[in-house]
Amino acid sequence: MISYYFKRIINDKTKLFMIIFILILPIAEILLYLRNISVGGYVPYADLACFLTGNSHGLRHMIQSVFLWFMPFYLLVVVADDCIEDYQSGYKNVMISKMGNKRYFINNIIKGFVFSFVIVFTALIFNFILVHILFYSASGQNISAILGEQSGFLKWSAENATLTNIIYIVIASLIYAITGATGTAVSVFFHERKIIYPLMLALWFVPLLLKKSIMIFLQPFSEYSITYALPTVIIYIIVNIALVISLYLVRIKNEKI
Repeated sequence: MISYYFKRIINDKTKLFMIIFILILPIAEILLYLRNISVGGYVPYADLACFLTGNSHGLRHMIQSVFLWFMPFYLLVVVADDCIEDYQSGYKNVMISKMGNKRYFINNIIKGFVFSFVIVFTALIFNFILVHILFYSASGQNISAILGEQSGFLKWSAENATLTNIIYIVIASLIYAITGATGTAVSVFFHERKIIYPLMLALWFVPLLLKKSIMIFLQPFSEYSITYALPTVIIYIIVNIALVISLYLVRIKNEKI
């Protein structure tokens, strides 16, 4: 199943372009660090130069915003648009005749989750590896002095900076994986971009624009504890899971009718 969906994605120029775009953005931020170094700037601490920390020079975190804020849109193009295309071409009926309505729905949700996770994780972990290679001389230093006196989780994060970055990369990848799975479920159910895209962007931007924004939960070494925006994340996950289950149950009910 995964290999089938993988072939469909890499053989679609639009989807492939979008994946490349996602992978390039964290690399582009590294170029800003290198440019700053080339004009006499300091070599950053590797763990503070990772993409999710949002400490890049110039552009006022524009690259992070383009990557993190609009990731649900990118994932819709990569993992969900084929569901719309299957419906429009009639290929969906062929797929359902082979595997059944339930399996078609579930397979697409799995596809959305797995590929969304892999794409986001690959982009972020590649950035993580590159900054630790390029800024190796500053990669093993304790960043507690830079962050100042901290306590609790923030203190632990400063003392275990590399592990903290990896944890946040996994967390971000999981959140976007859930988003991708939901987008795929919505696409299987509605088939209309004019419904799917506004719905998914609204679902994402509401927790994004709250005071306890979901973005705070994705940024390590900030002034906020990881528990600060945790309620927003929990509600976001619950809403996504509830929406997927509801669409699935309605779909199965309609199938029986």
